[in-house]
Amino acid sequence: MVPVGVLGALGYVAMSVLWFAGTRAPGRTARAARICIWCFALGGAVFSGYLTFLEPFVIGASCAWCLASAVIVTLMLLAVTPAVRLDLEALRTRGVEAAH
Repeated sequence: MVPVGVLGALGYVAMSVLWFAGTRAPGRTARAARICIWCFALGGAVFSGYLTFLEPFVIGASCAWCLASAVIVTLMLLAVTPAVRLDLEALRTRGVEAAH
């Protein structure tokens, strides 16, 4: 079983690689990278929320690093959401145009 901290670190590394690739790539690849970052951030925020819920009720302790990570991944999700909404709208518009 992989420790939770390792999963978090791998998630942050993956999002960093996707961000770097997205800033260097042309349109479609950059759009795909942003959507993948959003998916990683959503998964991280949901998992962090679950772990934050477990801290007082199951574990009986709080972790400042865990709470900081939960805040950071949630802020990342909020930061990338507007761009992803525009990307998805552009894809939806192109899909409608291609169907006609």
